[in-house]
Amino acid sequence: MAPGDSDNNPVLSDAGDCSDIDRNAQDQILLTALQELLVPLVQTVVEKKVVMDFKGPEAMNLITALKKFVSNIVGDALHAQKAHRNIQIEKNHIQNDDAAETTNITQFEDVYNQQMTISNAPPTPIETKDGILHKMLLIGLQEHVSNKMPIRLLLIEPHESYLQISLIDRGEIYAHLEHSVKGKNHAHREIRYTLDTTEEYIERLVKSYAKYAILSHTWLRGTPGEITYSQWNKGVLDPKTAGYDKLASFCRTAWNDYGITLAWMDTVCINKDSSSELDESIRSMYAWYERANICIVYLSETTTVSEIPNDSWFTRGWTLQELLAPKFIKFYSSAWTQLDRTGYNDRFYLQTSIEQATTISFKEIEDTDSAPFSRRMQWAASRKVTREEDMAYSLMGIFGVSISIAYGEGADRSFYRLLEEIMRSHPHSMLDLFNWASDCLQVHHHTSLLPSTPQQYIHRSTKISLHYDLPRDPITLTPRGICIPVILMPGISIDPQDPQSKSFGDYSAIVEVSWPEKIDHVPATYYLLHKDISEPDRGYIPRQRAQLTFAVFNIARRKSLMGAELAPGIHLPKTCIAVVLKCNEDAGKVTGLQQHWKMRIPTMKPVVFELKSDSNMEKEYLHKEYGFSIPVDHLTRHGMQLISTYL
Repeated sequence: MAPGDSDNNPVLSDAGDCSDIDRNAQDQILLTALQELLVPLVQTVVEKKVVMDFKGPEAMNLITALKKFVSNIVGDALHAQKAHRNIQIEKNHIQNDDAAETTNITQFEDVYNQQMTISNAPPTPIETKDGILHKMLLIGLQEHVSNKMPIRLLLIEPHESYLQISLIDRGEIYAHLEHSVKGKNHAHREIRYTLDTTEEYIERLVKSYAKYAILSHTWLRGTPGEITYSQWNKGVLDPKTAGYDKLASFCRTAWNDYGITLAWMDTVCINKDSSSELDESIRSMYAWYERANICIVYLSETTTVSEIPNDSWFTRGWTLQELLAPKFIKFYSSAWTQLDRTGYNDRFYLQTSIEQATTISFKEIEDTDSAPFSRRMQWAASRKVTREEDMAYSLMGIFGVSISIAYGEGADRSFYRLLEEIMRSHPHSMLDLFNWASDCLQVHHHTSLLPSTPQQYIHRSTKISLHYDLPRDPITLTPRGICIPVILMPGISIDPQDPQSKSFGDYSAIVEVSWPEKIDHVPATYYLLHKDISEPDRGYIPRQRAQLTFAVFNIARRKSLMGAELAPGIHLPKTCIAVVLKCNEDAGKVTGLQQHWKMRIPTMKPVVFELKSDSNMEKEYLHKEYGFSIPVDHLTRHGMQLISTYL
């Protein structure tokens, strides 16, 4: 029973109260009453004294039959009681069931090979076991409804001149689907291509029945606004409101354009008064959009294709996953007309408009999982949410993680928990989470490597790929910061064209750093591993001329790449990414684990540079496809130092 239904269903409430009474005592009371009623009646017909056994199996069968009788009566009463919460809307075009199978239906089903066709093939082993197949289908449907479908759906029932809309929960969804498959012979149906097992066949059958449409939209502002679950449940619906019109238009479109009788709309299908239901809904949202047969996107500010990029739908936080998750999308104008009338997937045919509005390419939409983490964050950087925590919650599905919902915890805390879960779930790709920059470094939760908002990924570097780089050693998040191995390289501000400029060892790099305080935004140039900033007899020591220390963190542990063996040691790519640290004024070698996160200096852009070898001595350590492999005991002679530190 859905939360909130008990107030409107007194019959169910009374039945629920009986659960605390001993069932045996209830049965005995009923049997005694039956005995007092039936014995005199029988005695009037039979002259001899009748002894009736009310303790045998026949009596129990009678009790069971009576309970079933009462249950049916209660069910009919509840159905009548809920009837006032149904609504009826006009069809724009009167259609029969066959007419509803429009070109749109055929095309979008064909894309995913979900359309079923009658087979003339000879009977198969499956076809001789239709009874078993039917039972397997019902079991599959029940599991699918319980685990894969939304908690609540709108049921669209077509009539001659109108559509009747009901709000049903999972139990009623299953009952509706069970009725849909009743009397159908599935033994003579098959998918268009050959399936290896009966289980795959059942899975396809389940998906062919459990179809639903899903709406993506921006919420109405002001009063009365959208129709909510509470309003629907109480029957407080005004057909003259914009919220009612949106709901009716969505259901009408789902049926008229796609022949779908189940639909999901967040405003009315989620009971936000139930914290557990809200938690499940938010965590499952991406999956629900992904499993929908059609996602109908309503652009309330758009009338033509040329206006699509300017619609506020592209600026909201939740609509990002609603663009990326569905397999089939259709955009509708403010008048509920298709903006692209080809009938094909708008992810293909309106891609130019989508990319103009979001910068997300067609390839990225089609293969979101291959996009680097920092790039996915960049998609969300300019979007807005009403509840600040939703900025993190709306990104869970895009990164394939799940965190608990805790409104009131604040944006910083919720985003930190999201990043923490991404690091835990995707250790091989976590380095790309550090590909960000900010003009104002606000360190939260004792680490300077994680940003506080997606906005800080706007200037992520595209010069480097960190998505699949493996850290040299495990990276752990601790109360002292992120413990991470880094290579320290001192830097000096000097003209790189100066003929006196020379590297300390066999490696060097020229780095451009964009400082927040520079009005002209011209990057400052630094020479890394310069001969004047290290002393060979004392190892790596920042001297007075050394202004900055660059901590390179994309250190790999690969021993081979593309079949080629790399020399053992520290593996540095040609393109390095680093954070900038203040230099210690104290002379002496940095040793052991130290807390350096308070020493990080903010930069406008990520610090990325090309590491070069200045002599032929290290050529044996260079791999043309990756970079450099330097023995650990050679680092000091080149002015570098390997440490594990807290950042």
